[in-house]
Amino acid sequence: MELFSKKLFSRDADLVKFEPGLFAEVIFGGQVLGKGTNGVVSGTSFSAAGGDFINKGATAGGVIFLQSLDGTINATYEIVSVDSATQLTISVVRSDAEQAPIAVGTASGLIYRIVTFAPQAAEALVEIAGWFGLRPGMAETTYGVEDICDATPLHLLSAYRVLAMVFGTLGGTEDEKKTYAQKRDYYMGLYKEARGQARITLDVEHDGAAEKVILGGSVRLVRE
Repeated sequence: MELFSKKLFSRDADLVKFEPGLFAEVIFGGQVLGKGTNGVVSGTSFSAAGGDFINKGATAGGVIFLQSLDGTINATYEIVSVDSATQLTISVVRSDAEQAPIAVGTASGLIYRIVTFAPQAAEALVEIAGWFGLRPGMAETTYGVEDICDATPLHLLSAYRVLAMVFGTLGGTEDEKKTYAQKRDYYMGLYKEARGQARITLDVEHDGAAEKVILGGSVRLVRE
């Protein structure tokens, strides 16, 4: 079975592909994994003295927002790997996680912030699993997400649902609230459409062969 980072269906880096400014503008205080003003980047290597990336929970597939005082660097980048407590390999957000890391640039004295929406992705996983009749979203059932052969079809569902959750919680001025509500409804619409079109297979016997199929539009089991 292929699940994404931390057993979730989507990663923080996936959200940036839809909302490039999300991690610069939206900060849930309880979901900040690290921040500082002493970041150093050289190509794809980022370091910060006194950092605690491992214990704070930074992971591959996460993101880091970087900002230089002169404005030459001011964007969100993908965390490719956590190399130590003080060092990360980062990249310009890639189209494919198998692609080689793309150099960010060279700068020091960077403001940095690592924020995650993994808690929302965890809730999305439960909701999506429940829709398809799987644990942990449905307790009284034979099958669970661990039986999914390939979770890739659920990737977009999770990203859309997380974005709908995030924008659904934001406040601000009346104009901002209107914009956030429109984005919430937009991503919720994409989520429901993708959910209805999704098709996943289950390897019930864990022998490498798919024995059952679940169709998102009808949510029923059929044999391959």
